[in-house]
Amino acid sequence: MVSRTRIQAALPVVAGISRFENAIDDTLIDGNQLMASLLRARQDARLAAEVGHEALEHIFVAYSGVFHARRSAVQGHQALEDLRKRLNLPEMGDGGKLPSDPMGQLMSEAVSVPA
Repeated sequence: MVSRTRIQAALPVVAGISRFENAIDDTLIDGNQLMASLLRARQDARLAAEVGHEALEHIFVAYSGVFHARRSAVQGHQALEDLRKRLNLPEMGDGGKLPSDPMGQLMSEAVSVPA
């Protein structure tokens, strides 16, 4: 039996982990585009390879840190999934997308939900 209170408490976590993972992915995409832009700008300006290399290296170190943060976020997501199973909560996400009416969907799928 799953309580309505536990489901309601979990909904912001479901939305939060999805937003968090997407924000990290967006940051990686932006960092990738920045590095590509820097490299393309150097080539377009016909500058030597060493021009701007130090800046690019610093940005790459930051990018690498974000990539490692992504791994930790994925591991955190898995830990939340393990907790969901231990608490016998229904699946609440759909590949990182919440249903349009998550509470209604969860209530209709729950085996026995006390009011």
